[in-house]
Amino acid sequence: MVVEKEIHKSFAFENKKSNTMVIFIHGILEGPNQFKEFAEIVHKEGFSYSAVLLDGHGKSGKDFGRSNKNKWLDTVEKEILKHKDKYENIILVGHSMGSLISLLFTLKYKNKIKGLVLISAPLKVFVKFNMMISSIKVALGRIREEDILVKPCTKSF
Repeated sequence: MVVEKEIHKSFAFENKKSNTMVIFIHGILEGPNQFKEFAEIVHKEGFSYSAVLLDGHGKSGKDFGRSNKNKWLDTVEKEILKHKDKYENIILVGHSMGSLISLLFTLKYKNKIKGLVLISAPLKVFVKFNMMISSIKVALGRIREEDILVKPCTKSF
């Protein structure tokens, strides 16, 4: 059984009383679903939030192959620009590659970005063969129910 390919979509909530926007940025071959539990916590605290879907992610391997770093950066920058005048504070939460993107934009928008949460920042690359195979399976949408290494990548929280 092959799992549905388009399982990741961006999501957001704006609390009109909040002066803080939390922007969640996923890593490579991932999606915003990994932030649903975090978003619930942010929501309970009364903050606004947005979880972006980077270009080429959450679809097919071909879609991913047509995308690139500049499109990913453009997605995040558009999200920051959309909120920078509405909110006094922007907090970026990035996982893996998303943490590197967060660092980049914190330097560019240092007067607006008031906080960073970096999860598994890839400051040192450690690659195993089975990790590469799993990433290729996810990118190509070839995820089988019984594949214990790949299946968690599709989990919707």
